[in-house]
Amino acid sequence: MAVPKIGVTPDGRGALQFGLNASIVATAVALLAFGWSFAVMPDGLIGKAYFEILFWGGGHALQVTWTLLMLVSWLRLASATGARLTLEPAHHAVDVCAGPGKRLRNAIRVSRP
Repeated sequence: MAVPKIGVTPDGRGALQFGLNASIVATAVALLAFGWSFAVMPDGLIGKAYFEILFWGGGHALQVTWTLLMLVSWLRLASATGARLTLEPAHHAVDVCAGPGKRLRNAIRVSRP
């Protein structure tokens, strides 16, 4: 299966498609984790312990899905309002890890005609 390359600076459509594809993969991992937990569940567990063991791994993997879909939604809403992202993709990870600095706050600017 060949996956089309997005490139160094993906356009908006490519970034959205990548986010949606990544969320599908994350959902598949979560479903596998749920199934695996159910398959290897020890006998005799009841109540809170049963559900905690059953849903812990898959639930954490599912958080990745929701986060990816949230980011895709933000990008889609930003493009619908005319906003454009002015940072290079390599800077995003640095800015997110460093916290909400001035550079990150100024990253999204609404383009004026």
